[in-house]
Amino acid sequence: MIGRKLSPTARLTIGLVSLVASLLLLAQLLGFLPDHSRIALDARKNITESLATQLSWSASQNDFKSLQVTLTSIVGRNDDLLSAALRRDSGEIVAVAGDHDTHWEASADGLSTPTHIRVPLFARDQQRGTVELSFVPLDTGFGLSSIQNSVFGILGFTVILGGLGFFLVLRRALNELDPSGVIPDRVKGAFDSLAEGVLIMDEHENIVLANESFAALVEQPVESLAGKKASALGWRTMRAGDNAENLPWLRAMRQGVSEKGVPLLMQVPSGLLKMFRVNGAPIIYGRGTARGALATFDDVTDIEKKNTDLKRTLQKLEKSTDEMNRQNVELRFLATRDPLTGCLNRRAFFEHYDLLFGEAKAEGKALSCIMFDIDHFKAVNDNHGHSVGDDVICFMADVLNLECRDDDLVCRYGGEEFCIILPELDMDDAAAVAGRLCEKIRETSGVHFKGRLTITVSAGVATQTSEHLISMDVVNQADTALYAAKEAGRDRYVRWEEVESKELAIALDSDSALTRRIATTQMPAILEKVQLKRFC
Repeated sequence: MIGRKLSPTARLTIGLVSLVASLLLLAQLLGFLPDHSRIALDARKNITESLATQLSWSASQNDFKSLQVTLTSIVGRNDDLLSAALRRDSGEIVAVAGDHDTHWEASADGLSTPTHIRVPLFARDQQRGTVELSFVPLDTGFGLSSIQNSVFGILGFTVILGGLGFFLVLRRALNELDPSGVIPDRVKGAFDSLAEGVLIMDEHENIVLANESFAALVEQPVESLAGKKASALGWRTMRAGDNAENLPWLRAMRQGVSEKGVPLLMQVPSGLLKMFRVNGAPIIYGRGTARGALATFDDVTDIEKKNTDLKRTLQKLEKSTDEMNRQNVELRFLATRDPLTGCLNRRAFFEHYDLLFGEAKAEGKALSCIMFDIDHFKAVNDNHGHSVGDDVICFMADVLNLECRDDDLVCRYGGEEFCIILPELDMDDAAAVAGRLCEKIRETSGVHFKGRLTITVSAGVATQTSEHLISMDVVNQADTALYAAKEAGRDRYVRWEEVESKELAIALDSDSALTRRIATTQMPAILEKVQLKRFC
């Protein structure tokens, strides 16, 4: 497992270093490498023999001055020699160089050692004394100089520096190798003919092979891509904070499954920011271990740009549509509402009313209408001004809208006239509503206008009572009943039934103003009822 984790460069470096170390050990075993301890001992032996020869002649002449000069000279020229002395057989030292008392240490058996050497001096076949030499200890420990002068020092130097040199050379050499050189031309031609950019990487995501399409996409020579890490080409992910470990080919190698359609960005040398859709697939060797990856790259920059432009256009269109709908709603509101009160205007009122009237007539349900008129409204305008008159009209509209149901229709019918349609309410219920509204307006007006004005209204109530009636009949009946309320003294409501009960008196009193109004609206129907009653 450790070998699989090492790169090919590292494995080759370890192999070469191991080979060189084995050769050095073999050379040491066969004696091809110098033994520094043996060389040092031989040098000390030669120094000792040479010194003994020189001192023997001076000692035979009793030339102690020459003895001293010779010892001093030899100790000064040799760094390994700490001290030297000429000792008589009696133990007396006749010549010395260096701190001999400190450095000299005689062995127990009187024999020489590598650091303390004794050489007898003879003259005329008689021993005249002994030369004593004290040397520095040989490097047999574990100090720096010992390592430098041993085969282990050579091995360490070779392993460390040689291994580093091997690694650098091999890495550069492997990066410079062109895998495409071993690929047949027909295979390479087919590889380069692919419209998609294709990369083949090893387990360390070093690019082993790249086709011409990929080189053209990233605007780099194809030969410069071999040996580079794919993640070092400057990829950007679409999500903020995403790191290089989430690149699709790395996930494919790590998880052993293919990654498809992953969006990646790259700013190419020309400065253009390109977008790619990337697929990554692991290259499986042996026992299912991923030893590399294959990645394909589709340039979707133009498509994404068009999609972005299309989304922007759709957003503008949607915004325009929303604005148009808002304006249509506003226009529809303005077209159907009275600008002063916000109530339905007459055109919108009759559109809704016709629908309600038709449904009530078809289903046999009740439908009532109340017509309101503000009493003495002209006097309000004359005495308080038109602005106060507008306030009175708005107050009237607010009370009606607040007190009516959501399904009721509230319309500003004329200047100070209002009309209310009450679905599914009969005459009694509608009359109760009219009475409650008249009272509500009278009671709340004093509070609203702070005692300056007390507003009263007159109202007429009508209900759809016959299947032969048309829609305008109910409205006209309510309007006639309103006029009757005003004739009766105002601040009240009148039911259409009450107007019908006076039909004979109205018919006889041709000078009555109410008679003239009924004659233009309801007289034909009234006379028909009168005749029916007389016939019966």
